[in-house]
Amino acid sequence: MCGSSKHVAAAAVTVSIARRLQDPLAELIKIDPKNIGVGMYQVCQLIGCFLVSLFLVSLLSLLLFCLLSLYYWNCVLHLIRN
Repeated sequence: MCGSSKHVAAAAVTVSIARRLQDPLAELIKIDPKNIGVGMYQVCQLIGCFLVSLFLVSLLSLLLFCLLSLYYWNCVLHLIRN
């Protein structure tokens, strides 16, 4: 026999720790993604953040366009008056 169950468990833990030290990424690949915390809720949060940032970029672009148009027409009116 190989030994008691305590020795077998200790050997399994030792082998597991050694594998993690040798190649940590390989151990992470074995973990199911839903256990890491990348579920539908997180995906929805990412999509929501993307949509909010897209909205803000569109809003800032519109604001910039309005300000530039206002500046342009002020310059035109200034030239016409002089």
